[in-house]
Amino acid sequence: MFSGHRGSETALAYTGNELRNSTALESDESDFRLLERIQDGEGDAFAVLYDRWVDRVYSVATHIVGNAADAEEVVGRTFLRVWREADTYSRARGSIGAWIVLAGRSEALTQLRGKAGETG
Repeated sequence: MFSGHRGSETALAYTGNELRNSTALESDESDFRLLERIQDGEGDAFAVLYDRWVDRVYSVATHIVGNAADAEEVVGRTFLRVWREADTYSRARGSIGAWIVLAGRSEALTQLRGKAGETG
């Protein structure tokens, strides 16, 4: 099981914000509402969205890059991108989960191209 980027402690590292008590969050809060809160700079909302989607992003990344270390880098870059680009999400482009997973796929392909360029 993936453990390198799991949990609120890692989310804190990516947001640079103090996390508030996550127990105050509703476990069924929608991804859309979480993203709205992330747009307002709320690190605790980021931590919940991260926990909700990290395993799927890691799975896609591992499938593309082929190893755990590179996949963990991809996960880190993907969620940093989610934090930084939260305000660019548009509902017209699909679900938030699809947006996050596609960002992970894009980061993994970039990682793969970078590795191929180093060897070739």
